[in-house]
Amino acid sequence: MRRAALTVTALAFLAGTGLICIQAKPAMAGLFFVPFALGPLCITLFLAILFTDRRAERVLLMSTALYAAWFGYVYVDIFHWHADPQSAIGLLFVGVYALPVLLVFWIVAGRMQHTANRSPAARHP
Repeated sequence: MRRAALTVTALAFLAGTGLICIQAKPAMAGLFFVPFALGPLCITLFLAILFTDRRAERVLLMSTALYAAWFGYVYVDIFHWHADPQSAIGLLFVGVYALPVLLVFWIVAGRMQHTANRSPAARHP
């Protein structure tokens, strides 16, 4: 399970980028929405690189799974269930709406990493 958060987050980012580009005409136009829709995954990816504590990685993995489910729900809703020419604008707000929840996960993971760094076992492997 070591570094699973890093791997899963990177795969979720790539899958999300692919899904967005599939819907765009031309496909490269979908890259405009990637920072807005998948920006939280970039932050989680950065934290997964920094945090090495197993508990912190589990929390980051949970945040990635939760965000991937949220993104998947919104993606299916705006492109399949309620398809409309203006639906893609919803991708601009997917990440912003998820931030309050993800901030909690990121703070908890950071506290766990901080606690692990302060423990005597972490200093002497």
